[in-house]
Order: sequence, then C-alpha cells, then structure tokens
Amino acid sequence: KTAPKVISQLKRDLDAKTRSETYRCRFRLSLNERLDGEIACHLWTPYNRSNVSGKLYISSNFVCFASKVRFQNVVIFKLIMKNNNNKVFHQINLIIPFRDIMVIEKQPDNP
Repeated sequence: KTAPKVISQLKRDLDAKTRSETYRCRFRLSLNERLDGEIACHLWTPYNRSNVSGKLYISSNFVCFASKVRFQNVVIFKLIMKNNNNKVFHQINLIIPFRDIMVIEKQPDNP
C-alpha cells in the first residue's frame, strides 16, 4: 500500500502566494490584496443575453470574474489574447469592489 501524500505547510503557503500573485496581476490589484478563494461560475451578459463560463475570484476587497470566450461579438471588458495554438480568445475581466455590492443571490439550478 502507498501512504497518502502529505503536503507540507511550506508548499501550501507557496502555492497560495503564487495564486494570489497571479490574481493580483490578472486584475491589476494592489499588493495587499490576497486571494481568499476561487470557484467556477457563469456570468450573465445582458448585451447578448447569455451566460459566459469562467471563474469567480474573491479577496478581501473585490469580487472578480475572468473568462475566455470564443465568440466574436463580445463588446465590453474585451482583451484579445492568443494562446500557443494561435487561437484567438476574447478575455472578459470584471472587477467589482465589495463596497459597491448591495445584494448577492444564488440562482436556482436549472433542471
């Protein structure tokens, strides 16, 4: 039998620091922002009436959303990027300060 791998506290701390640094760079946040968590989610985009898949990032002062979308008609929050296969993606980045959030509601899951 193999023993389960034990991840050292140092490795966990370094991984968390790396994720926080990546988060701060992606959204151009200040150095004191520390990533508290991230989760896959969908963002409703009213301009084309659809959901966009991505990740929701939470820190002490901000809620941020990032997604790569393959359709061409993204109008707001657009940043064109190329990956290693020369495929073009439109990156949607959204940064919302917690002070601007009044209500957060979970939408019911669609059957």
